Amino acid sequence: MTSVNKLLEYHELLMNYEDTSNYEQYNLPTGYHFDFYKNDKDIVDWVNIHFKAGEFIDYEDEIAVFHDYYDHFEKELNKRCIFILNEENEKIGTGTISLLKEEEYGYDAVVDWVAIKKEYQGKHLSRPLISRLIKLANELGHKKILLHTQTHSWLAAKLYLDAGFNPFNIEKDYKGWQILKTLINHPKLSTINKIDESQMYFNDAILIYKELVKNYGENFEYTIWHKNGRHNVDVLYKGLLYKFSYELDGNKAILTPIIKENKYVRVMFGNKSGANSSLEFKIDNVTIANFWDSTKDDPKKMGGFNFSTEEKILRWLVRGDTIYDVEIPEDAEVVDCVNIAAPHGVFRSNKIILKNPRIITDDMAMDFYLKSKLPEKSYLSSIFGLAVRGHLNTAKRIINDKVNSSNINVAIDEYLDFIKPTPGWDKEIDLQFSKNAKLIYDLLLEKKKEYGME
Repeated sequence: MTSVNKLLEYHELLMNYEDTSNYEQYNLPTGYHFDFYKNDKDIVDWVNIHFKAGEFIDYEDEIAVFHDYYDHFEKELNKRCIFILNEENEKIGTGTISLLKEEEYGYDAVVDWVAIKKEYQGKHLSRPLISRLIKLANELGHKKILLHTQTHSWLAAKLYLDAGFNPFNIEKDYKGWQILKTLINHPKLSTINKIDESQMYFNDAILIYKELVKNYGENFEYTIWHKNGRHNVDVLYKGLLYKFSYELDGNKAILTPIIKENKYVRVMFGNKSGANSSLEFKIDNVTIANFWDSTKDDPKKMGGFNFSTEEKILRWLVRGDTIYDVEIPEDAEVVDCVNIAAPHGVFRSNKIILKNPRIITDDMAMDFYLKSKLPEKSYLSSIFGLAVRGHLNTAKRIINDKVNSSNINVAIDEYLDFIKPTPGWDKEIDLQFSKNAKLIYDLLLEKKKEYGME
């Protein structure tokens, strides 16, 4: 049985630790060390860890979870959220002592969102991480803490019990504890009755899994949403996300796509890559990357070729004058890179086919804007990139549609950041840069005056 079993019935399990001053310390293996959360850039690392631990399929949901759980004590994250880093200073594990919005059973803090990337599980990192979190709770003045886990992560639940946590409020969901007892038979569960294995599994999940195996074989990840009126399935297959609704018809699950298939595109200067101008792509032919390591989070270390979707490409139109349709070869490996500026809008692959090249016009940029789905700040970031590429009507339309008194200073800050020197781009000799960027900047200053914000 795997360490995460999504075929089990889902039950939340609550544990407590009554004296954080009394714990057994475990040190990290040689080559690993702890570090604290520092700034917003660490959100991407936090998301990548949980994504690669198999906890999430759609990392856009994960970004929302981060803000839902952490925003109310955001200013304390630099002393509450910790990471494990490897020898290359890559963040590969995390955990948090979270402040509760309201006390829960007399507790004001909880061990939250503990995860280690799959490729680092089994390397003796879990116990040091848990003991460090207990120590951290004590350092922060929490003499006792809660911990939330669930039946799907049954092996993690065993580790918490081994580390000194105890079952808490068992009566709230007795069946969940029965399932855990049947799986691990831990001494701390001696008073709990086992359950027949036929009662441990969620029938919807079994039928859905059978359909997914028919469609995707064995090499896929999935999440089933079946609470609060939802009947949805997310599937990650060959690096790409697919979403379905589901219904049961007797002993069969019927899966219906709920999002249209993405059309992938790539922007370049002519047929040359901005990242590697010596590489020329041949249209309608497979181009293979010289370097590729899909285990890396940093795109520069990952290698391969990047591309986006029509709904997200607006953010990247600054990177060229020609746009191509992208086809992914059947045997290619694809990574949906975590990107807060354009969720599900930055992909990388070791193989790519470019088709249908066309020069990007202002009208085309406008079309991409009208169909775009981006976070608000990304529209503000896109304004100056569009301007320097000559797409002034689109830039002005975004100002009219998206800029207001509450975010105009953010838009102006984006300009100040945009004009900073960038390696590989001599903005001083980019004729359109100085002319068009200044024009848009003046429009923003004028708009700021209209708001009475001089």
